[in-house]
Amino acid sequence: MEVKATYEELGSYVQARFKQPVSFSLAEEGALRVTYTKRILIKDVNISVNLHFDEVKADSVTITYDGAFGLDTIINGVLSFFKSQFPDLSAGIHPEDGHRIRINLSEIEKAKRVAENIELRDIKALEDGLRIEFGLKVL
Repeated sequence: MEVKATYEELGSYVQARFKQPVSFSLAEEGALRVTYTKRILIKDVNISVNLHFDEVKADSVTITYDGAFGLDTIINGVLSFFKSQFPDLSAGIHPEDGHRIRINLSEIEKAKRVAENIELRDIKALEDGLRIEFGLKVL
């Protein structure tokens, strides 16, 4: 099975849920580009990060990120903010060496039921959106 979300849908969701101007697009080599727009004085500044879905397992995803100089500082700040705002979600988010982040769904309380019933197979950034492939677990 698969679920597909267009980049426009993802950006609209982030804007509605978190009130942040974030856009999504396809980057080179099949990476997902996430761009945050910050208004500084009279100019909009875009900060982009490319996310590569390196490893997709039944209940976890390992992502590598790359982008502009100083991105590690920004990512660490975002993760700290995320952990303070959403401690129940942050239990399964593990920063690793080499610009990697592992997300383990079975360690996130709100995602445990999902991880018990589906197994992730693949996540791909496409020209027009993000595709998540999964299968149903037979219990």
